[in-house]
Amino acid sequence: MKLRFKIDQAEALRQGIDAPTSVVTIEVDPQKLTQEERKLLADRMDGIDLRELCQPPYIHSSFTNREEGKVNKVIRDSTHITARKATFKALMDAVRSNEEKVRPTSQPKPDVGATSPEGKGGQ
Repeated sequence: MKLRFKIDQAEALRQGIDAPTSVVTIEVDPQKLTQEERKLLADRMDGIDLRELCQPPYIHSSFTNREEGKVNKVIRDSTHITARKATFKALMDAVRSNEEKVRPTSQPKPDVGATSPEGKGGQ
């Protein structure tokens, strides 16, 4: 399967990597990918192009993803995923970074100076 994405040419130059074009295509064997990798990539696919997921109002297109009986609306930006190199590992690093931006896994920590519902400092 072919996957097309952007690479950061400036970063490639910093690393001494020749990157003659900013958009690259790599071949992957879906059977060799983990379930997590397949899901992350599939969520971002637009043909062979991998697009960033985003929050509204930056909507390019949307689709409904059915997983385990749940319906989740996922929104794709028109921007290609941008990796640091033209490798699968760099692509997955960029995809995971985009996933963290769109679907944060950690809850915000409570403000230490905040008062409790019982009154000042819980006293």
